[in-house]
Amino acid sequence: MAFQLGQRISVLATTLTVATMALPYALGIKAANAASTPSYPTKNHLANAAVTPSSGKEKVTALSAEQKQRIQTIRQEERRKISAVLKPEQRTKLDKLLQSHQKLSSALNSLNLDSSQRTQIQSIQQAAKQQIQGVVAHK
Repeated sequence: MAFQLGQRISVLATTLTVATMALPYALGIKAANAASTPSYPTKNHLANAAVTPSSGKEKVTALSAEQKQRIQTIRQEERRKISAVLKPEQRTKLDKLLQSHQKLSSALNSLNLDSSQRTQIQSIQQAAKQQIQGVVAHK
């Protein structure tokens, strides 16, 4: 029994080692020297990027400072328009949820929106999405 346990641990350790070594190849990441910066996406890379559809696959594109500003303006306008659709108590609840770092979509789902509000908000969000895609597409 002790032999089987030792053998299982050895097999597990070997599997983990191979998986760890193969991960960069599986993800298509080139090996980087220890002194160089990492070649995999970091939080900063992802914060400065947008995901754009490209022939069914998603592609990460770096954004310029101007693009980031334009997207921020679009998002602010989207929130302003959504706020105009809401009742005062819904507006207050939405503000609190967003301040607690809840995502806009999940915050909206907790507001008990009527069908007219849902339709208007979906239209606002779709328009904002299209504007953002236009910003990302034009470098």
